[in-house]
Amino acid sequence: MNCPRCNTNCRTEIYEGVEIDRCESCSGVWLDYEEIITILKEREVKFSEEEIEAMKSRIGQGMPDAEGQHQVLCPKCDENMRTVNYQANTGVIIDRCPKNCGLWFDQGELEAIQANAEYWEDQSKEQMQKWKTVYKEHIESATQEYYPNTGNPIKQAINLFHRYIGDE
Repeated sequence: MNCPRCNTNCRTEIYEGVEIDRCESCSGVWLDYEEIITILKEREVKFSEEEIEAMKSRIGQGMPDAEGQHQVLCPKCDENMRTVNYQANTGVIIDRCPKNCGLWFDQGELEAIQANAEYWEDQSKEQMQKWKTVYKEHIESATQEYYPNTGNPIKQAINLFHRYIGDE
């Protein structure tokens, strides 16, 4: 396969357990459509704090101006690929085949998407643990003045409300 950016030969390599095509010249990466899912699940490649901070600084940047977009042809079907902001808000602008043949990532874009996905997955787990702790400390063990010995979460919330707000 030839690179859709610079028409140089792409070499096949294994990345995160997936066979990908990487351009020998510009280091861009072609993924068949479903391969990104496997790559995002693997988490073999580790990212430094600096790489994660660089990824976070891209969030919300939106699409580049039309002059900044480079139309490329899908290396599988020769259709014009669509320039998209990956997951609409990551600030990582990739090229997607309209016929779902695959995705083109310029140098560093695949890694930015991985860092983004891993950061938010870790944040989600951390926040879930915090909420579980809050639930255990404040809701599950709330003083049950109005509804003693209840397992009903709405009644527990009423108890919590009166415990913290009702006395003011």
